[in-house]
Amino acid sequence: MSPNEPTPKDLVWLFSGTSDGNSIGLKLINAGYSIKLFIATDYGKEIALKSFHADIINTGRLNRDQLFKQEKEDRPKTIIDATHPFAVEISANLIELCNQTSANYVRFERPNDLPSDKDIHTVTDYKKAAHKADQLGKRILLTTGSKEIDTFLNAGMNGELFLRMLPSPKLLQEVLAKGMHQKNIVAMQGPFSVDTNQSLIERWKIDCLVTKASGKEGGLLEKIEAARICNIPVVIIDRPHIDYPLAFNGIDPLFQYLRAN
Repeated sequence: MSPNEPTPKDLVWLFSGTSDGNSIGLKLINAGYSIKLFIATDYGKEIALKSFHADIINTGRLNRDQLFKQEKEDRPKTIIDATHPFAVEISANLIELCNQTSANYVRFERPNDLPSDKDIHTVTDYKKAAHKADQLGKRILLTTGSKEIDTFLNAGMNGELFLRMLPSPKLLQEVLAKGMHQKNIVAMQGPFSVDTNQSLIERWKIDCLVTKASGKEGGLLEKIEAARICNIPVVIIDRPHIDYPLAFNGIDPLFQYLRAN
């Protein structure tokens, strides 16, 4: 281990899949913590490089075995899971890892305050979202990303699908290969304002919007408000349930815990 590398007892692993994660990382560094930042995607790395040195960033999705191997090398004291609320697999693997090692698991979970309205329909998974959206509309805008596009394409829906996704050439090629029409795709990077959402809804004459319960930071409120202005229903896929051993909804309580442990 070189003199510039953190000692194992001081090291914090931070798994970041959201803007919250980058904020936590900066605060950790400012508070004197040594960190290693884990980012799943190349795009996430591009964003992280604006705030962090490249030598603390690990890019790519690690499976269970890779996580356990890396833990043996690094021996982190604390693992902070600030991944996206729908990143179920990595959260489950991190919980298992901490249960079997000396690392402390801490979850940062952005608040999940779902609004209640007659035009808002909350469902528990993607299949139910496809079914509900097909009942509600004929021109359906998916703002759920490209990862679960297969579920909608294979659901036998009568409505026409439109997709807003990240501007990744690789992901775009995958989506096109699966059968989405290029004219029905817009590749954009958020965050999106109410006006931007409204403009897209009106441009494509959308009559139903599908999104995930990604919270305020994920632009959920702006999507709902744009849909309200356009008088169209919204289908929200609720977050999967995970029994986190320790979770915080705010950054300040998270740091109070870290300072005490």
